Amino acid sequence: MKTGRGRGGRRMKIGLVSTAVGLGGAERYLVELARWLAEAGSPPVLIVAEEIAAALVADLGDARVPVVAAPIGWDWGPEDDTGGEAYRAKLDRQREGLGRALQGLSAGPDVLLLNANWPTHYLGALQAAMASGLPYGVHFHLCPHRIHLNPDARAGHAETLGRAAFLSCVSRNNRFFLEQTFGTLLEFRVILNGSRFEIDDDERARLAVAARQDVMLLVGRLDHQKGILDMLPALAQPDALAGMALHVLGDGPLRGILASAAERAAVPVVLQGRVEDVRDRLASARAMLLPSHFEGLSLSILEAMSLGCIPVVSRASSAAELIEDGRTGFLFDVADWRSMLAAVRRLAACDEAGVRANCLQAATSLTRRSMLDSMHQQLRAVA
Repeated sequence: MKTGRGRGGRRMKIGLVSTAVGLGGAERYLVELARWLAEAGSPPVLIVAEEIAAALVADLGDARVPVVAAPIGWDWGPEDDTGGEAYRAKLDRQREGLGRALQGLSAGPDVLLLNANWPTHYLGALQAAMASGLPYGVHFHLCPHRIHLNPDARAGHAETLGRAAFLSCVSRNNRFFLEQTFGTLLEFRVILNGSRFEIDDDERARLAVAARQDVMLLVGRLDHQKGILDMLPALAQPDALAGMALHVLGDGPLRGILASAAERAAVPVVLQGRVEDVRDRLASARAMLLPSHFEGLSLSILEAMSLGCIPVVSRASSAAELIEDGRTGFLFDVADWRSMLAAVRRLAACDEAGVRANCLQAATSLTRRSMLDSMHQQLRAVA
């Protein structure tokens, strides 16, 4: 790991900013990045929405990384699409909140990284970063499709993103839609997402031949984005999962609907709630199901592949960047349960040992370590 020295040779301090009001994969990535930077000698400080500060502190554990809670969280509302006074009030609150947080630091950072998901939700923070005079960059985990930006957001992004020291995102598909949304004059560097699980050669060989349970896992938040409602008709078909049981690891607003469907399903469906450590589950299951409408670069797919759990996933967003259909997994059409059933049948008819070995091999270079190191190098280059 390279030491955290900027171009002038001194220790670099980095501010990591998240405006999210929920704790998901993108926010936990910040925790891992903070740990990485601290170990590399680039002292980080996390500046996050008040709603997730306590949870991030708990995730950091004994890592000595300061966390600053600020009123910068963003709840979606109709004004995000339409603009006007209500939207500008949100911008003012977020801009002033981050500005005060930066001023309150006894030793300010040398560079800021804003962790971004949904366009418009972090614009006030971007404006505060620009006003601070610090070099800043934005790392996008998600840009699902060409998104309408209200006039306030469009003008604000044109100014703030145009003055950023760098812009990065997690996949080629992500970059395409970001350029469609924000303009092809902006350059987005791709820093591929990576699995949190480090698998050595010995474990990879063991995973390739280990006995597997007749279980298909669905891992993630139970909401519309993940395509939960799309798969419900399939569960009424007796041969839907080719003899496997579906184990659902996650929680969310559609849990009740899925629970009701599970009671009537023609196949075994077990809702296990949120599971913090999915490694053992993925290492022992035959396959993973992901019927998403859109993703950034799915951590679930990466981690399933790295543990030899064969992914059966929709063609949403960047899935085809990770999966070669029929060789390292199986793809089906978005929002099409019949296409999903056909993909499961292809899984049942394939040489599973061969596909599993291909998954394990393909995942060797897609590690979280490589992602964190790439981000650290990018930050060092502009500090």
